Amino acid sequence: MRLSGAPFRRVKDAARRAVRHTKESVEDLKWIARATVDPSLRNNPDIEWLFILTLPNAGSTALYKLLTSSSSATSLHPRGEGQWLSARMSALQRRWNPDYHPNYAVIRAIWLDEIARRSDGGTIVIEKSPPNICRHQALVAAFSRMKTNVITYTRDPYATCASWHRRYGRSGVAWEWGFDKPPESEADYFEALGRLWVERMRMLDNAQRKYELNIRYEDLCAAPAAAIAKIAARVPGLADANPDMLLEVKDYHARRLTNMNEAQIAALSASQLAFLSAGLHDGASIIEKFGYKLLH
Repeated sequence: MRLSGAPFRRVKDAARRAVRHTKESVEDLKWIARATVDPSLRNNPDIEWLFILTLPNAGSTALYKLLTSSSSATSLHPRGEGQWLSARMSALQRRWNPDYHPNYAVIRAIWLDEIARRSDGGTIVIEKSPPNICRHQALVAAFSRMKTNVITYTRDPYATCASWHRRYGRSGVAWEWGFDKPPESEADYFEALGRLWVERMRMLDNAQRKYELNIRYEDLCAAPAAAIAKIAARVPGLADANPDMLLEVKDYHARRLTNMNEAQIAALSASQLAFLSAGLHDGASIIEKFGYKLLH
């Protein structure tokens, strides 16, 4: 009997998952074996970690670039996101699932190995992979033998959702974050973006209650030196970060830090903003807590 259509795709997808799982399991065993005989893949007392918990497209690249101007700073990846060093952490269907947990001993070994390869002399690792909000407690615990610091970072919900819309679009959002299919109508699409923001901000709100220090994108843009000083009070080695440096962020030319909220929100129509507000409605208390406003 030959399979076709949906049954064939399900069998094919299952086969791919089995192959991927086998490859990842073999890779995990290799790292576990290396870490067993090499203690530097389990702990490096000379390294300090700063985890920035944030939503995607919330302006964290600007903060990351300012902080890595410090002579003490380094990172795992040019984008400041260690998730890209591990297929287990960056897989589309898993990275935003709060119930998914990779082998954190393996992640620690991969990341410490990467730091050992770097020659920039930095000892404070800036790590800002957005999916870390789904599993921050287990991730931070895996590095507990080293000094760890955690802050949260937020941005206006309308500007964040407008950035998602601009960068990914309807089909891109569905593909990037694992929707079963793209929302069919404009209303459904923008309401879905709003609900997604609320879902992720609830995770970030729980993290903020634990780690206390939150930096807002808007405050960083208005007074970068003051924002850096707040972080340096917790991580003194970053005190020499340059708040006035020119930044190249995504597809924008190098320039001083600029608040893009107004321009990005202005690109949305009145109806699109109304649909977003409908999706954001259940998160009204969180929106207010972080100093933002729900548009009516």
